[in-house]
Formats: sequence, structure tokens, C-alpha cells
Amino acid sequence: MLVQKIKIAIIDNGVDEAALGNEISGKVYVNEKKECVYDEADMSRVRFAHGTICAAIIQKYLANSEIYSIRLLNEDGSGLIEHLKPALDWCIEKGIYLVNLSLGTTHFRDKSLIRTLVNHYVSKGMCIVAATSNSGYESYPASFSNIIGVATHSSFFSDSLKRLFLGINILGESEHTLRLYGVASVTQKCNSYAAPFVTAYIGMFFMEQGFQNITKLYKRFSKKETMITISEKVEPDWICCAVIKANIKKSKADYYFDVVGIEEINRADTLIIDNLSDLELATQYRKNVVYVGSEKIKETLDDCFYWCPNKRVQFIDRCTGNEQELDIPIIVFEVSEKIDVAFLLAEFKKDFADREYNIYTAGLEPEYVLYGLEYVPEQCLSKVKTVKEFIYWQTFYMQSDGVLFCISEGKHSLIEPLFSDIDVMVRIENINNKLKEISDDIHCVDIEINTINDKITLIDNNTDKTEDMFISFGNEVFERNQNKLLKSKIDDLLKQKEIYQENYNQLSVKMEEMQDVINNNDIETMENVDNNSDSTNILWLLEADRKRISRDIHDTVVQNLTALIHKQEFAIQIADRDLNRAKIEMNNVKGIVKESINELRNIIYQLRPMELDDLGFNEALMNLLDKLDDSHKDIIMHYTIDCTDDISHVVCMSTLRIINELTSNSFKHADCNNIYIDIATDDNKLTISYKDDGCGFDFEQIGKVKSNNTGYGIRMLVERVNLLRGSINYNKDEKEFVINIPLK
Repeated sequence: MLVQKIKIAIIDNGVDEAALGNEISGKVYVNEKKECVYDEADMSRVRFAHGTICAAIIQKYLANSEIYSIRLLNEDGSGLIEHLKPALDWCIEKGIYLVNLSLGTTHFRDKSLIRTLVNHYVSKGMCIVAATSNSGYESYPASFSNIIGVATHSSFFSDSLKRLFLGINILGESEHTLRLYGVASVTQKCNSYAAPFVTAYIGMFFMEQGFQNITKLYKRFSKKETMITISEKVEPDWICCAVIKANIKKSKADYYFDVVGIEEINRADTLIIDNLSDLELATQYRKNVVYVGSEKIKETLDDCFYWCPNKRVQFIDRCTGNEQELDIPIIVFEVSEKIDVAFLLAEFKKDFADREYNIYTAGLEPEYVLYGLEYVPEQCLSKVKTVKEFIYWQTFYMQSDGVLFCISEGKHSLIEPLFSDIDVMVRIENINNKLKEISDDIHCVDIEINTINDKITLIDNNTDKTEDMFISFGNEVFERNQNKLLKSKIDDLLKQKEIYQENYNQLSVKMEEMQDVINNNDIETMENVDNNSDSTNILWLLEADRKRISRDIHDTVVQNLTALIHKQEFAIQIADRDLNRAKIEMNNVKGIVKESINELRNIIYQLRPMELDDLGFNEALMNLLDKLDDSHKDIIMHYTIDCTDDISHVVCMSTLRIINELTSNSFKHADCNNIYIDIATDDNKLTISYKDDGCGFDFEQIGKVKSNNTGYGIRMLVERVNLLRGSINYNKDEKEFVINIPLK
């Protein structure tokens, strides 16, 4: 249906009607409650008229448009991703299906959220035009396949391969002569102002031809002579809800989309198949297609998105530039067919992402793409130079911190030409090998049980012999003294027997559990058995500490050093033309270096305080509490210390870290004004009494959490105390911890 006017939403930092010279059809802003409310702001006071310029460009090229302003960004051009949903919801409510987004993010941690969000609205018929980042990095949502990603004409974006990896579909004009505030000026050359030009052009097309879905839009533009160049990014990132008819490998990995049964095919937007005969079903219901089979799709699918392994092959074949060297860590996993590889890679990717690292994760199975992983077809591996180029561009534009490549057993030779210098090679053995290990453990348990039985027998024999000895001596006094000694010995042996018996029982239980694992071939049970051991807890604790240290270094020192490099490069660039500015930048560099040194000192201090060796435990404890007190002036710390310095290193370090964790928990979550700490020792134990006047928490629940980051620090604390054979109690009413740690 043709329309006289087209509704266009500009989601930006607002539109100044006075500057525009025309009234706009509607204006709202997203408030703190994530609600779209009428925008009463005086836009003439906005320092950077970004949204106003975008509106003027659309108005210049498409006079018959109804402009709607949704203010999402603040004056400095930043905003919250969470505010994008209510903005798009408001568009749907008002019947606005053409949206201009001259904004985005390059942070990969936001990719999944934005992807899910835009897929929802595109499935409702919305056409979103988004500017890509001027930095040359992959940005979201512009890089997604179902979003019209726009860049300006420039030497950097002119390369078709770069456009393809960045998800740029259209190159548009960005230098426009506009008259704003009574003054004529030319807009700067940037992607932000290329996007509204393309939005206007698409709006004009919709007015002439009626609304078209994006796949039709791509094809129509590519078939006709236009000033717009279309390049379609081939990625199955457009799935919102899918029906799976393919016999793909079952995995525990969460999909990036909803999955419904064939009976709900009308609700789905995508059909995942491995049989070409099912293409008729996709055509009948007008669904997007993901084909994971081995045959080639010959039919032209004009009215939908589709992906198949052959498209990925074609995609890789286009990467025929100069071979680039990867200067990031390369980790290769070699796994058995029985391992859930997709789940393994998806979990690794998520785990790294939680720590704000983007790890490029790739493997050889086509269904990997369903989990947001990269698929590298096996038949492409012979084209070493081409594949290396492909991976280089993928990692570069996705701002990757490392490559994690997965292969199946026996295929190590395939990737040897690809990665000549693998940093880490990990082989995950077949389950049978793991089960064999468990069988060996059981055998060891049997041997230990037999040893215990022998010792018990020996104890019994010793008991009998000592009883015989009482009769052998004639001297009554000697007999009495010897009697006492032997009774004492008997008591010791009986106690020892009880210990052996207890160990026997524990080992018997573990043997039964291990046997159940073998009988049931149950990996989850196996994991539970392993996790019951102290060694597992120790390893977990060590790994947790490593993660904390890694995160601390990444978040402080690494960031500072990165900034240092940028500032140094900038100072060198401007030194010839602006010496004073260069001096200022070098002074800033000096400040960053000092800050990095201080951060490193703090990290080293946490690893092992120097005063612990130099001044003893009491002084180290006092210094720690003083530093914590100085770091949070709004919270008053009250503490008493009455400890001996004659304490083992393990107990000393554990106590310091326990205090550090408890105070950190209070600072971050308790909302308290006061902290009370008493630390004392007696002959047998060290006692920590800790409480604050904050909100408290459910210690029992937090202590149980092991699968996510909730209660992570408290769990570490509990594990430390348990490994020291101590006790920890929390009084919810008093909001008080009492921790006892044995000194021996």
C-alpha cells in the first residue's frame, strides 16, 4: 500500500524544532523508569545538535516525512542500552516502522543483548538504519545482517571486504549543505550523517513501492542503478524464533533464540533444516532458512534470509588479501566425538565475556553458528592463506582478545598449517579414558582398604600381645608402671583403629560412588564425586584467586598501559605543531605511569604484604585495616587486635584475605555506616568476630551458590575457612560473622 507520508523515528539526543524550522510530529525521551514521556527539554541549549542535524538531512531529501524524535542520549552523546527497548516499543505503538539510529556500541559484551532486541522488532516488520562506528571496528547494531548498516564514502570503507566484515550494507553521502539557526553549513564527513541520508532514500522507496522486508530491499537495490551500493553480510544472526527440523547434534548449549515445535511454525521466523525437501515447507510458510546439511542449495530464496555451509565457503573464499599474522593468543582444543563441543565452546565464550574478554571461538561443525560461534568448513582448511586471512579479519573487526579453535580427535594435522605457533594445545580425552582413570582410582582404593584391614589386624594382634605381657613380669612395681604404659598404648592404638575404620568407611562410600559412575556412564555424577574432595576445593580457590588477579590487572594496569600508548602516540603526532599540548600529554603520561605503579603495588600487596615478613602478623593486620579505613571515609571502622605473631604463614595470609573479603562485601553491598572487627588468639585457635550495621543477607543461600557469580566472594571465604579445618557462623539478627581457625 502506497502512502502519502512516511513516519520516521530518529532515536538520538533529541531534535530542536526551532533550528529545524518545522514542527515535528512527536517527541519523547526515555526516563529513568524506562518510560517514554513527552520531551519538554529546551533543545536549543544542547551543545551538540546531533539529532537535529540527522532530522535536517532526512527533511532535506524527503520532504514528505513525519519526523518523530526519541531522546535516548544525553548531552555528551552517551546513553544506556536498556533504554533502546522502550524507545522501539514506542515506535511500534505509534506505527513507526522506519527508524534511524546514528548511534551504536563497539563493546562486544553488549552484542548478544542488542542482537536479541533488534531481532524482535525486525520480526515485527521494522526497518532499522544504523550508522557503523567511525573507528573502523565492528559496531552494534549496524553490523547485524538484518540491520541496514551505513558508512560514509571514504578510503577506509571503500574496500568491499572491510564492508562485508563490518556488516556495512550501504555507503551513503555524509557531507550535506544544511541551513540551521539561520546559518548555512556543510556537515562533517562521518557515518552518523550518512545514515539519515540512506534513511531518507529508503523512505522514498517505501513511499513509491510500499514497505518491503530487508531481503527484498537488498535485492531491489542491487538490481537497479542507484547511488547506493548494497553488500549483504551472510550470517545467521537474524533468528528470533526457530523450528528445528534438522537432525543436528543435541547440545546443552543455550541457543541465541527461542525454539518452538513444528506445530507452532506460524510463530517462528526461521526453519532450521538438513533436508532440502523441507525447503518447500519454508517457502509455504515464508520462513527464513538455516540449512546445515551437506548438499548445495540451488534454489533462489528471494523473500527470506537464508544461510548454508556453502555460503560460509564463499565468504571465506573472498578473503584473498595479504596474509596477516595473528598477534593474539591461540588456543586449540582437540576433543572426542562424545564431548558436547558446542556447549564447551559456548561456555568458554560466555566465561570470557563475563570477564570482558572477547574470545573468537571457532570449530568445524556447521551448527556452531546457532550458538553464536564461528564455523570454518573443513574443506576450506587446505586454503591456508585464505582461511588465515578470514580469521584475521574476523578477530580484528570483532575486537578479539584471543582465538579458541576446536577440532575433533585425529584432525590435528588439518590445522597445523593454519596455526604454526599454537600458544596452548589442550586435548580433552574420551570419556572412556576418564572412566579408566576412575577404575584405576577404585583399584587404588581397594589396595588402601586392604592396607587398612592389615593395620587393623595388626592393632588387634598388638592388643592381644600386650595383654599377655602383664602376666610375664614378677616385679609388682615394674608391672604397675608397665601396665600404665601399655594401657596408654592400647588406648592410642584403639583410637588409631577408630580413625582407620572411619577412613575405611569413607573410602568405601567413595568407591561405591565411583562404581555408580562407571555403571551409569554418568559424567555429571563423576563431576559431583570429584567436587567433593578437598583437592578440588583447593584448585577452585587457586583458580578463583588467579581470576581475581587477572581481572585486577586487566581492569587497572592493562587499561592504563593502553591509554599510555595512545597518549604517547598522540603526543608524538602533535609535537611539531603544538609543543605545549604535547607537554601536557606527556605530563598525563607521567600520571598514568604513577597510577599503574600504585595499582601494581596494591596487587602485589594483596598477594603477600611486605610487612608480614618484616614486622609480623599484628602489624600487617593493623596496616591492612588502616588502608581499608582510609579507602572508605564514609564508613567508620572499629577494631581490636590481640594476637600472637607466632602463627603459621597459611593462617596469617588466610586471615588477611578473609578480612579483605568481609570488608569488601560490606563496602559494596551492606549499605552500612560502621564496621566492628575483633581478632584474637588463644593457645588453640584464632577467632574473628566481624559485623556491620548494614542490611545483612541470607548467608545460607549465598553459600549454596556455585554456578554463577552470586555470592562468589563469600563462597571463596567459606572455602578458605573449610580448608583450614575451621568453622564459620553467621548470626542473621546480629549481622555478625564468628570465624574460628585452628592454629595447629
